[in-house]
Amino acid sequence: MFLSVKAIMEQKIQEIQSRLPIKLNISADKEMDFSSILKEMRREIEQGEQYTPVTVANSMSYNTLPLQGIDTENTNINTNTVIDAAIAKASKLYNLDGNLIRSVIKAESNFNPYAVSRAGAMGLMQLMPKTAASLGVTDAFDIEQNILGGSKYLRSMLDTFNNDIQLALAAYNAGPGNVKAYDGVPPFKETKAYINRILGTLEQYNKTDNG
Repeated sequence: MFLSVKAIMEQKIQEIQSRLPIKLNISADKEMDFSSILKEMRREIEQGEQYTPVTVANSMSYNTLPLQGIDTENTNINTNTVIDAAIAKASKLYNLDGNLIRSVIKAESNFNPYAVSRAGAMGLMQLMPKTAASLGVTDAFDIEQNILGGSKYLRSMLDTFNNDIQLALAAYNAGPGNVKAYDGVPPFKETKAYINRILGTLEQYNKTDNG
């Protein structure tokens, strides 16, 4: 079956939209070439003020999935499988509790590989661009790269703070500089809530494994 130019353009727009954290108001109905559409998309992104999460079901990578006939239920299953495999790999590589990695992912992105914060943190473990680059992550929306990068950083925080999980989590959230400056968990409500949330989730995961 042959597609019209308009249909192909709509597919390309949808592909690009699936990789972005905000909803764009661009359509192939507009009288402009594809280069102009990309410029318009960039303009809308730059003007966007509020992060709108993109769900896993409608934001799979267009490099690995067909453009039509996507089974979103199976897509979610496949994504979960990739996440589980990446967690297992990171756990072994960096000597980390897999449930701890999973708990951080739960707190950071709720398992959305395409989550982007207002500050620009990206992916499952919410890596900032400079941090991602320093960890060798070239695509923060790639599930395995993101989990390996975030786990490597978490391992470094544990090593820095003598395997004190609360201090390591505080450093992951607020930065190691703040932990050192306050000689402990910084007195930030967000950071304290973050630590408690992760430790609570970790406890639940451990109970499930042992139950």
